[in-house]
Amino acid sequence: MSDLFVNPHQRFRQLVVMGLFLVVSANWAVRGWSQDEVDAGAGASAPVKVVEPASAVSTETEPEQTISTEPKPADSKPKEVEPSDPAEGEPLDPATMPPLELNEEEQQLVDSFDAQHAKLVTAIAAMRETYLNYMNGVDSSRQAEIQYREKRNEVREQMNATYDAALDIIRRLPHPEAVQFVLTWIQHRESTDIYDAGTYEGAARLIDGGFNYLFLFNAAARSAVVSGQFEKAKLLLETIEKDKLEKHDAALLYQLEELEKNFNREQEFIKMDSENTTLPQVKMSTTRGDVVIELFADQAPNTVANFVSLVDNGFYDGLDFYQVIDHLLALTGDPSGNGSGNSGKYIADEHDTPDARPPMRGSLMMAKLPMGESGEFVPNSASSQFAILLLPLAHARNQTVFGRVISGMDVISSLRRVDPNKEKGKKVQVPPDRILTAEVIRRPATPVEPKYITLGR
Repeated sequence: MSDLFVNPHQRFRQLVVMGLFLVVSANWAVRGWSQDEVDAGAGASAPVKVVEPASAVSTETEPEQTISTEPKPADSKPKEVEPSDPAEGEPLDPATMPPLELNEEEQQLVDSFDAQHAKLVTAIAAMRETYLNYMNGVDSSRQAEIQYREKRNEVREQMNATYDAALDIIRRLPHPEAVQFVLTWIQHRESTDIYDAGTYEGAARLIDGGFNYLFLFNAAARSAVVSGQFEKAKLLLETIEKDKLEKHDAALLYQLEELEKNFNREQEFIKMDSENTTLPQVKMSTTRGDVVIELFADQAPNTVANFVSLVDNGFYDGLDFYQVIDHLLALTGDPSGNGSGNSGKYIADEHDTPDARPPMRGSLMMAKLPMGESGEFVPNSASSQFAILLLPLAHARNQTVFGRVISGMDVISSLRRVDPNKEKGKKVQVPPDRILTAEVIRRPATPVEPKYITLGR
């Protein structure tokens, strides 16, 4: 029997809470304010009921017993519940639950959560005020746009801090408001591809507490893969019914062994990188916030030299993230905005060297010209377009990995989705997010001039 963690409170398994969706960030239209910002501002406190299925509650299970490697009964499979739809049954108000008896340390944790939540509410109010002033003509200046982005980023930071404070509580006790916040925030993270150790812990604690929503299993499994907990990822993915397992999750399960090898190899590279203070770094300011990228000058020197040269020349400033596909990637670097453009210069591939980096979440990978409908790429056709991966891949498919996001991966995850494979329907189409500016903030000790080639030779 292998536990994800030990839950000391049996009462936690009997919690039924209401989810409260809070606006993390209103969506900034790349060239103006969009309708979804009106919805975000007006609906910041709209409650959404989320009910724990009765099959997940067990008063007979010992407090220490959690998810194990043994098969789960059919009725304990994760229940698929849409974020806006309540599950069957009437929700209980957390306020009706018996009050918890808190010791001094637990009360301090609750007080800290309450104080942090108050900061979040204040930040959301400030963001909405800036937005409403802009929409009503009180202040429609360029500075108002900048202030809105800053306030939206502040809301994101306060959301994450509130989540951490809530997580501190549920490590100790089943506090209803903290559980409610973690449940809601995990649901948001799963919908926006924010996967890390913190997402894993929050989702795993709720699962072990008896909640069996599909989004919790999705978030926990993907975060386990990203954070190197492959045995637990396997357990979680195998717990989901096959007909509920999404295509990319089935791929993760099938490729777990290769993904684990890649993860361990990348950890060795990261350890070496930490001892190298001369690796180039680039800061990208986007319509969603700032991102810092570290470049692999040792493993892909010419690709890095090409990228740095393009950044120095302002090539990426103003370019759209013209494709952002759930659970896969964000793609940019095309002046045409439709996938057909590049810088006009091409570089040789560096993906087949002995020390080539594996494709991980947050990796930067060069895009190349497709070779018909085969799924293959034209050799040595990388130019300016690159992808940032939202989940790891088992193989880079003949594409050079040349850097990784070291700060702001939640910014990349929050980019507006632009998926050419999905029908647009009759929805109002808003512009994609974009790179505002890119600048080199750390240069290598010895600059390298990029070497270009003639395509087809």
